[in-house]
Amino acid sequence: MSVLAITMILLTGCGQTVFRTNMEIYCPTLKSYADDHGGLIADELVEAEEFVDMTNTIDTLEDYYALRKKVEACHAESKKGVN
Repeated sequence: MSVLAITMILLTGCGQTVFRTNMEIYCPTLKSYADDHGGLIADELVEAEEFVDMTNTIDTLEDYYALRKKVEACHAESKKGVN
């Protein structure tokens, strides 16, 4: 067999989709808050910081905020569909 024939045989499958999956994306649900809820929490934290060191609480809230953003991104991605 010539090199050209072997190359043609090997390349016949290169441009074809052999297998494609349909994947569903599952995201956790998020609790909805009123629009001013974040401001109310911030006000409470400002008042509390005057009396108590709340480093752990603030770190936890920052982590929670980041997690909510990731879940929101997951929901946005799942609405796009896959394929």
